[in-house]
Amino acid sequence: MENSDDSPFLRAALEQVAAELEAYYAELNGESPRAAAILAMASIEDELERLIRRKFPHEISNKLWKRICGPGLTPFGTFKAKADVAQAFGYYGPKTRKLLETLAAIRNKFAHSSKPRSFLDDDILSKCREIEFLDLPRIVVDKPTENDVRYIYTITAQTLHLEFERIARGIDERGESKPLP
Repeated sequence: MENSDDSPFLRAALEQVAAELEAYYAELNGESPRAAAILAMASIEDELERLIRRKFPHEISNKLWKRICGPGLTPFGTFKAKADVAQAFGYYGPKTRKLLETLAAIRNKFAHSSKPRSFLDDDILSKCREIEFLDLPRIVVDKPTENDVRYIYTITAQTLHLEFERIARGIDERGESKPLP
């Protein structure tokens, strides 16, 4: 039996998704640090919601889904709730969860305070130094640049988004997925 991961259809679909994500995250380079952090996490949150929805019957209406997962006071209305449910469904383990929490904490520092305007802000930089993913070097140099720190943040978000997309495609093609660590 041929492995679905090797199918030309799946490969082409993942290549298209990767190209679209690369274009989206490249656009973030032109945004302010605050906008880049917030928009990167918004895309991850959207992908988590997509993964969660796949566990529900396909007949569920969009209206009902909005009452379950829409913004605000709904069961899955927050990033934390979506992250909890996605982890409970087995899409990823504790390492990925810690990474998601770190990225969300950085986003929250930008989103909920007018003070940080740069990835070099002391609080932001401190949280960014916690990012360990894909063998990317930790930001430990004495004088990192704005672009270096921003790159680590956005490439981590982009890669997570692509991995969640891969998991979703795996579910579509094989009815199963390999979770992230």
